[in-house]
Amino acid sequence: MFDLHLTNPFWLYQEDPTKDLCAHGTVEVTIGDARTTQEATVSAAALELLRSLQDGHDPVVAELQLLPCCGFSMYPTADDQDVLIIGCPEGVDWGVTLAGERVLLTPADGPAVTLPWTTYARAVCNFADEVAAFYAASAEKRPAPDDEAAYAIFWRQWHRLRAAASVRLD
Repeated sequence: MFDLHLTNPFWLYQEDPTKDLCAHGTVEVTIGDARTTQEATVSAAALELLRSLQDGHDPVVAELQLLPCCGFSMYPTADDQDVLIIGCPEGVDWGVTLAGERVLLTPADGPAVTLPWTTYARAVCNFADEVAAFYAASAEKRPAPDDEAAYAIFWRQWHRLRAAASVRLD
């Protein structure tokens, strides 16, 4: 069993949410019989989870947790195809190992769970869609000049990964 549920999405900068590029909220994640709740930067979480559908996720080498507490800086990579998101060391993380049409999820505090890739992907895509809907219902973002390139790349990568997951799920 794997499930992600977003509740209470919000912007940290209530006085001018057009400048706040990072959505936050509470995420309940269930892996097998273990359930954890974490307040997280859900925009960074959604992108990291979408990445895990193609690349897996190794908590030992990953720059960011799958449910990061913070995602306070974004930088374009050298090829402008990806963004590096920097956050604090807090958050909830688990391993994602891809094995054909199966996925092995390895939480830090519970037994590993193997499930179909489609089960994992549907939960990740539903979560990403919830986060995207929160953005769509909010005021349009106006990134500062230093953040414009990274923010645009963030969304291009998001849409590319989400579309690739949709193709594979169909």
